[in-house]
Amino acid sequence: MDKSLKPKIKTILFAAVLIVLMLVTQFVAAFFGSAAVSFVTVFMGKSLDVQSLIPISLLVSEIVCIIVFGIWYFNKYVKKDKNEGVYESGLKKILNFKDLVFIITLTVAGFFLANIISQFISAAIPEAGQKFKSVMDSVLVDGNIFGVIATALLGPIAEELVFRGLLVKNAKKEFGLIGCMVLSGIAFGVMHLNPIQGIYAIPMGMIFAYFAYRYNSIIPTILAHIINNSIAVFLPKIYHGDMGYITCAVLCLAFLAVSVTVKKCFFKKELVIS
Repeated sequence: MDKSLKPKIKTILFAAVLIVLMLVTQFVAAFFGSAAVSFVTVFMGKSLDVQSLIPISLLVSEIVCIIVFGIWYFNKYVKKDKNEGVYESGLKKILNFKDLVFIITLTVAGFFLANIISQFISAAIPEAGQKFKSVMDSVLVDGNIFGVIATALLGPIAEELVFRGLLVKNAKKEFGLIGCMVLSGIAFGVMHLNPIQGIYAIPMGMIFAYFAYRYNSIIPTILAHIINNSIAVFLPKIYHGDMGYITCAVLCLAFLAVSVTVKKCFFKKELVIS
């Protein structure tokens, strides 16, 4: 085997390990979280609604993931950069008009692209579409506040710590921008464990990885991910019409045009690479 390939293979294996670690952490946290809530509910003499445990268990699993992977990320990268005097706040990098417009518009363009992909898959594999809808309904049943917080806020933070924090930072050693985007996108898709999310999460993961690589920070990716998930949660409650292929394509191209224009007019050509 070519010696130059070994580090790249190790990086890919590291991505696989991260997927397994995150899934195991989510499962264990959700199991014990659900058990604890069930015990307290029964102990207090109240009736147990099994359906309500799903959003609560998801909330608990995301909190645990943020703690576990947040500590890992902080100690391995943030703390190290601070000790070496090279740490730069990701928040400061994006707190200006042009960066926020660029991040938001490219994220929204990606959302509508993912929506188109999701519709294609649902049409091709109706069972997958029905299963995905059932899963989302169980998490966001009746606008459950725990499900909304877990999906729109905590989930994005936990996933960005893993797939754009630990993974992209590690992948930068062996891969360039495109390699990091592809690896992060595929790993992000695999982690979702269902055909619809698994496929449309790939382009979204690549967009998030682009932000992480460009800004050398997960703050922009967390913001983008929260925006994406929030649109997915709240748009159906606001807009009740048919969001078909053409509508999504037009909106995707419109937001993409704005993001490309902002990038060409206001950004330097070089990427921030470190």
